[in-house]
Amino acid sequence: MMNMIVRANLKEFQEVKDMSVCEALEELMHDELEESRKRGWDDGQKAGWGNRGKEDIMKMLKNGFSPEKIAQILEIPLKDVLAVK
Repeated sequence: MMNMIVRANLKEFQEVKDMSVCEALEELMHDELEESRKRGWDDGQKAGWGNRGKEDIMKMLKNGFSPEKIAQILEIPLKDVLAVK
């Protein structure tokens, strides 16, 4: 539904793109954006990025980063960091 609204009003959306409307839309669509990001992470894992990501997480843990900080830096769910331990 939102896609239809945006596409029908694409010019208007582009004009206000840099305004706080984007922030409001991000807040409204937070759950959908989070789910999309999660699917991207899962797809990346399946495509082989997972091994590299696991190596990076292990290095960061070895260097004293907390799992919470790693999740924040890498922008991944904390459960994914904890799964590497």
